[in-house]
Amino acid sequence: MTDNDSIRDTDLTAPAALVRDLRSLYHAPLAVTPEVDQRVRQATWRHFARRGRMRALRWLTPLAAAAAAVLILLPHSRQGAVGDVDGSGAVDILDAFALARRVEASESLKARWDVNGDAEVDQSDIDLIAAAAVALQ
Repeated sequence: MTDNDSIRDTDLTAPAALVRDLRSLYHAPLAVTPEVDQRVRQATWRHFARRGRMRALRWLTPLAAAAAAVLILLPHSRQGAVGDVDGSGAVDILDAFALARRVEASESLKARWDVNGDAEVDQSDIDLIAAAAVALQ
């Protein structure tokens, strides 16, 4: 049997003077003051407010991308209407007037303005656009 085996639990108690000296060196922290409590509360609110803004940005980013895609594609879809020369989305008398000015000035003419399908943009296309613009539904 070794010396360690002979030590009993009652032998492990510290002398009262040692306990008193250790407690004086390593005393318990003071109670939390109201100022410290207020600072902790403010730091917590700032942290969670920042997280809330980031969550909103993560939610708004796909929405903004979808809106941008719609805005980019919208003018192209409006210009696809047959006889819509000015890209307003509707065939009206202004389209016939704009095409007549372009034909008269010999400007570059787009194939989609060939309303009658004869592979040539001319007065007959202008007449068809004007007739469609003033036709009653």
